[in-house]
Amino acid sequence: MNKHITILAIIISTILLIGSNYYLSGINPTPQNSNLCNFQQSPCSTIIEDLQITLSAGTEVIKAESEINFELLVKSEKAVIITSAWLEGKDMFMGKIPLFFTPNKITQTNTLVSAQTMIGACTEESMVWVMNIAVEIAGEARLIQFYFESER
Repeated sequence: MNKHITILAIIISTILLIGSNYYLSGINPTPQNSNLCNFQQSPCSTIIEDLQITLSAGTEVIKAESEINFELLVKSEKAVIITSAWLEGKDMFMGKIPLFFTPNKITQTNTLVSAQTMIGACTEESMVWVMNIAVEIAGEARLIQFYFESER
């Protein structure tokens, strides 16, 4: 009797495992292409209330293991402080790559900062990355994210 219950449990578990794998295979964990920054067309911008941040790269195509110069143009009537910034792989965890933005030009409402970095190569031809930018706006903490794709 216990043998039959064990065999039945294995069959049911196998069916559930195959079914869940089939269901999950249809889910795309990466953002749609419309959410990815396309530096070939234009810089990437986001607006949150009265804050506008524009991200550009020193190259149209982001290549793994090549130097990348990112620039952020921050426009706001309020004081904005970049408290930290880092890159993470969206498709595959490759650690956190810290970004250290240095000021290039600061006016009363605009701040232009830049950071140079490199990203690692992945086994895939292309990989989606997330740039996380932690900012403080008039004492309020926010996290701003940009998604972009790199090529091997």
